[in-house]
Amino acid sequence: MHLSRTWYYADFYVYPAVAAGLTAHAVLTLPARGVAGWAAWAVVGLALWTLVEYGMHRIVFHRIAYFDRMHEVHHHSPVEMIGTPVWLSGMAMAAVLLPLWLAFGERFASGFGTGMIVGYFWYMVVHHATHHWVVDHRSYFYAAKRRHALHHHICPDQNFGVTTDFWDMVFGTAFRRDKTRPRQA
Repeated sequence: MHLSRTWYYADFYVYPAVAAGLTAHAVLTLPARGVAGWAAWAVVGLALWTLVEYGMHRIVFHRIAYFDRMHEVHHHSPVEMIGTPVWLSGMAMAAVLLPLWLAFGERFASGFGTGMIVGYFWYMVVHHATHHWVVDHRSYFYAAKRRHALHHHICPDQNFGVTTDFWDMVFGTAFRRDKTRPRQA
């Protein structure tokens, strides 16, 4: 949905603050072994975020009626301030993390949740960069920008990953020029 400048950038402040707060709480309250376990769950959460990102983009934003129409606006106007308001993304995160907290405890939910939050924040940074930044051709951001531009302009049914192409390669949705267009002799 179209967002005001304030709501568009709110995630860039809220999620790093939440991740920093959860990290500080873990470091200050857990014993050293507990912090190591917490950090391991954070890595798991970060890795799983990449699959969630891919699935949300491929399935929710491109195949579910209400969301695909909303996402289509982004495809037609990629530099406009279109996104998910922080209150909505926060509710979605809470809907996942609170049951985990109740089922598995604070250390797991806090570590796993921090990883997911850091992943979401990184996704927002990379996605914003792909549409708004001029980047060096040798950088990670350029590769992400190129991959995402192909998704927007050439192959909307491919390249669903924004932060990585790993899941596109796993699920066969990575754009490959030789598979998509015949080679010229």
